[in-house]
Amino acid sequence: MTDSSGDPEEIASSIIVLQYSCLAAIVLYFYDFLLTFSQEVTVIWGRKMSKNMALLLLNRYLTLFAYIPTSTLLFDQPGQFGIELVSLQYVYIEDFINNAPKGCPSFIYFPGVLSATGQAIVVYFSAVRTLAIYERSFRVTCVVVPLAVATVAVSAWSLTQLDSSFSVGEGLEAIHACFPLLQSSDPFIVSWSCNMVYDILIFGLVVTKTYRMRMAFRRLDVHGGSRLVNKLMRHGAF
Repeated sequence: MTDSSGDPEEIASSIIVLQYSCLAAIVLYFYDFLLTFSQEVTVIWGRKMSKNMALLLLNRYLTLFAYIPTSTLLFDQPGQFGIELVSLQYVYIEDFINNAPKGCPSFIYFPGVLSATGQAIVVYFSAVRTLAIYERSFRVTCVVVPLAVATVAVSAWSLTQLDSSFSVGEGLEAIHACFPLLQSSDPFIVSWSCNMVYDILIFGLVVTKTYRMRMAFRRLDVHGGSRLVNKLMRHGAF
């Protein structure tokens, strides 16, 4: 458990902002899911299931169903910790004195594992698309595959650096909360740096290849070539 010093009201405000920011992201995902569900039924469910389709559906529905307990735990965390707004003043409710919530060690890894699993699937698809448009070039494979593996591995490693909870204050006035906290900023920096390098690499490779394809189609005056390139660019780079 991490002991944190600071103004309790400011910390409570930060917790509330975090809760509703996560909730907004969850609502946005559900909205996007509903918008694209009819396309999913038309494009995917009417075809024979393949490995890539299974991974796509796993990522889509794993995230969908995992967000249900995540959103619940955001506002009803283990340990009976709560924040109430009474007369514009924050009142802290803590049934356990000087004890971290017992369910916290299990809870904090749930969002991280969900995120790492989704990231691994996204990295896999982006790598497969990039290698496909480069016709499995050996040089491109030697760059993309190791970096993709490193990105997923670092993301998984950062999960081991999480602390279970934090507390503010001592005794009866202690505030305990259950949120994923990194023991240091280094895992966060390394993880996001790997992600950024990988994304920049994929974007650069896709843009370069699609530009060359566009120029080749123009020289050959291939009908429909521009539409194909635009689709590759849109789905491969973004």
